[in-house]
Amino acid sequence: MGALDFLVILRFREGLETVIDGWESESYSDCCKWKGITCHSSSTGKVAELDLAEKKLSGKLSESLGNLDQLKALNLSHNFFKGSLPKSLFHLPNLQVLDLSSNYLAGPISTAINLPSIQELDISENSLEGFLPKSICHNSSSLRSLNLQRNYLQGNLPSQLGNCSSLEYLFLGQNNLNGEIAENISENSLEGFLPKSICHNSSSLRSLNLQRNYLQGCYIHSGISTASTPTGAPETSSQHAPATTKLTQLSLRENKLSGLISQRISNLTNLVQFDISSNAFSGTIPDAFHSIGKLEKFVAFSNNFTGFIPLSMSNSPTLTTLNLRNNSLEGFLNLNCSAMVKLATLGLASNGFSGPIPDNLPSCQALSTLDLSRNKFTDCEMVVVNEMDQEMVTVTVDKR
Repeated sequence: MGALDFLVILRFREGLETVIDGWESESYSDCCKWKGITCHSSSTGKVAELDLAEKKLSGKLSESLGNLDQLKALNLSHNFFKGSLPKSLFHLPNLQVLDLSSNYLAGPISTAINLPSIQELDISENSLEGFLPKSICHNSSSLRSLNLQRNYLQGNLPSQLGNCSSLEYLFLGQNNLNGEIAENISENSLEGFLPKSICHNSSSLRSLNLQRNYLQGCYIHSGISTASTPTGAPETSSQHAPATTKLTQLSLRENKLSGLISQRISNLTNLVQFDISSNAFSGTIPDAFHSIGKLEKFVAFSNNFTGFIPLSMSNSPTLTTLNLRNNSLEGFLNLNCSAMVKLATLGLASNGFSGPIPDNLPSCQALSTLDLSRNKFTDCEMVVVNEMDQEMVTVTVDKR
């Protein structure tokens, strides 16, 4: 057993207010055999992993943990640790996973972060405060997931977040972040325009959640753009649109965004969930969904869209949810239900659809929720019987 690592573990144990089963013996000097500890090998005795998640532990974290220079994974999540974050944890050269989520840790995050091997960093659901450090992505080219949500962080999002070139998942929601946006996050007080840099250097980004802020304009250059540049917003050029083809989830709901959905949404070929509800988008929905072969949820209710449901959407074999209620769509409702084999939820209420309700709706065999109310359909009431499992879906519509 490495003498230094053993002393570090003892110091860590001294800071605990609870006892870990199997850690009681002072004479048992090989902590590689203790529960929750994995070493690289019995010969070196260097600690590789310390996993004590959900052990009902309480106490303070020791700065000595920063001396575990071969540590690859530290998981102390879902416990009752309190006090400040040890600064030494942010200087471990081989650390790949740091998970301290769901504790009672308080105070600021270290302003000097140097974790060259880090891949997953999760300190969510604590009581951290202060600013998000500019060094969060310093020398962190392997960082794939950053989760700091549900804390008390404040201030602007640093532009240095764009240096996390491998970032796939970014969660900063439910903090007190404000100011103009440099990257992502939901349920804060972010405002201003979406900048070009939101996707530059983020070609690995898979999930982008900006819902429930105060953003205006719209500049996600891979798939959404305004028809004209709003006052004060940056110029854009489609030839410089960054590739975000790995993006699978995009949520911009409940902001103040406006403009058009561009044909370039077809660039998001791996998109699975798309939510732009409760904004002020307008114009027609482009017929550009042929290349998005994985799209399951398209949610765009409470906007100002006009025109018809595009053919590439009304023929989609992957869509499970299509919610376009409370827009200004019009015309006859044409759905290829024999092709839409997975469609379970269809919400088209509060539009201007007219004519008869399609008699092919029974072919939508997965349909369980259907809302066509507050349109101009000539039918007053209809019953759709699911031919596959004989479940009944009743649809009541207004007759105007």
